[in-house]
Amino acid sequence: MKKGLLCIITMLLSMTMAHADNYIKIRKTSDEIISLSASDISQIYFGEERYTDNELVPTEGEIIDLGLSVKWRSSNVGANSPEEYGAYFSWSETVEKDFYADGINVAPFKTIQYTRNYDAARANLDKNWRMPSPKEFEELATKCEWIWGTNKGVPGYLVKGINGNSIFLPVGGYKQQSDNNEEKTAGCYWTSAKDDAFVNKYNGNAISFKFDNTRKQIAAREAYIGMNVRPVYYGLNSDYQYNLVSITDITSASFNIIMDYKNPHNYMFAKVGAVVKESGISDEGEKIYLSDFAYCDDIFKIRVNELNPGKKYEISAWGVIEDGMFAYQTVSPVISVTTKALDLEDISTVDLGLSVLWSSCNLGAYAPDDKGDYFAWGEVVPNKDRYDIDNWAFAAGNYHDITSTEYDAAHVTLGDGWRIPTETEVRELIAKCKWEKVFNKGTLGYKVTGPNGNSIFLPAAGYRSLDKLIDYADIGEYWISTVRANDSKQQSLYFYIPEDYKTVSIGSSHAIGANIRPVKSR
Repeated sequence: MKKGLLCIITMLLSMTMAHADNYIKIRKTSDEIISLSASDISQIYFGEERYTDNELVPTEGEIIDLGLSVKWRSSNVGANSPEEYGAYFSWSETVEKDFYADGINVAPFKTIQYTRNYDAARANLDKNWRMPSPKEFEELATKCEWIWGTNKGVPGYLVKGINGNSIFLPVGGYKQQSDNNEEKTAGCYWTSAKDDAFVNKYNGNAISFKFDNTRKQIAAREAYIGMNVRPVYYGLNSDYQYNLVSITDITSASFNIIMDYKNPHNYMFAKVGAVVKESGISDEGEKIYLSDFAYCDDIFKIRVNELNPGKKYEISAWGVIEDGMFAYQTVSPVISVTTKALDLEDISTVDLGLSVLWSSCNLGAYAPDDKGDYFAWGEVVPNKDRYDIDNWAFAAGNYHDITSTEYDAAHVTLGDGWRIPTETEVRELIAKCKWEKVFNKGTLGYKVTGPNGNSIFLPAAGYRSLDKLIDYADIGEYWISTVRANDSKQQSLYFYIPEDYKTVSIGSSHAIGANIRPVKSR
């Protein structure tokens, strides 16, 4: 028989059934003619014999254990039963729409699992559900038996796990603009992953899982297309154990935490991190630090900074299952560490072969990979709770250049000839040096190599606006001491990692919190 269901010929039936005496005659390949009374026929199919009206009945319940690494939900997001298509979402959006077209603002992450603002399963169900990864769909496709058929008249697959339990995946097609394409022919489901080749934040591709009655494939599709979401379950399990391993790279204001965890069920948390508290200070003084790589396996490194020199700190590890809700697992006893006493000699100058000497790290940092402190332009007190024009404290009048003045945070903090660089010095850094995107101890930024072969590292530490840290690991913004003469607008050294873009930015809001990389005159 021909593969694939082509159609149900209703017009033919309506014409032939108008008279009870009408017959359907079929000539077989052997030339044998079969005659059937039209009154005995309700539907005509062209397709494989396995496509029947036999009801495919999946396992009852909401959480279905198929014997795989994760448990699957019995129905799609927005559906009340297994055979319903449910809602359609653009990738990284959490609300169904009437129109699906180019121009959406795609989440700036490689995976959107667990993120309340981008994971459609996490946003529309309770905290125990998330979107599946491509590997989890691949596992579903390769380790389960797939049986094509119908459930309550809806075509799709009964997916039977290795333990005999099953789920039903309906073929709801996909939506583009206002059209529903391939409905009743193909199932189109989003995974949680962005296409690896995807760089720009806007539009682009994400990874989908698509199947029909002949094949199953994982492939990149335009992120704006509307597809179904089938959630997987990741409920908290008490077998997780987080353990601190070591504290490394201790400086006056920072250190690294190295930690691992037992993961017997192959689940993952949204975030892992550590609570750090200065000894003798109440719990209200706790600081929370997150790993930049929450989805790597087994080992996590967390950089802790913005600490006070010569102080003792207590550290414990945790895993996050919901924003603001921490699940403290079995941990090793609290570890204590004392930061180094403040010594400005820890900050070294680097000769790049340029007109000035550059600091080896940002102001407020004591290692090149530390992001350091954030300052509003012309202010000398860092790390405010909120950065906006209403609390901007600069009152220097019509200064064209604040270098080496009381409004120069590098000069006030470090003394001894340190200052904020001028526009000329920053343009020299851009024009005469080689810029290379690198990771330095897990921190993304630029290695800047001077004409003489020496180099510095500039972290892409983002910037602070209002009470948020924005575009960390994407953008670097560093204050320049001079303003543009014709309009008195503040300037900054600005670079954007994804597009390998760097320039002197003019007109950045002077009230945002940006980094400072100090210089010294020769």
